[in-house]
Amino acid sequence: MKSKNKKCSPASQVAEGLPKPRRSIPVKEVDEMIDRAVARVKSERTIYDDRNSLIEAINEAERDIEHHEDCLHRIEKNLISLKLQLNKTNTAIARELDLDSLR
Repeated sequence: MKSKNKKCSPASQVAEGLPKPRRSIPVKEVDEMIDRAVARVKSERTIYDDRNSLIEAINEAERDIEHHEDCLHRIEKNLISLKLQLNKTNTAIARELDLDSLR
């Protein structure tokens, strides 16, 4: 008997349990697929990076507001204290003037 190198068809390979042959993908098509995937990943990273930057800016602005509100509160307390001191000083001046007018 002659031994022939027979090429099996894909259907007969599957029937025999052999893996199905893959089709060849041109290099250009592979490069395009890679470029699309890279562009997609970059755009997603950019969107999330932008989101994280915005969240950080919002948090920083909220911290600034809290700091300025605290400063404003302290300034208002200081203003009240200064006005009380002014009133006391004005009262002391008025008494002194009254005493001088009685002499």
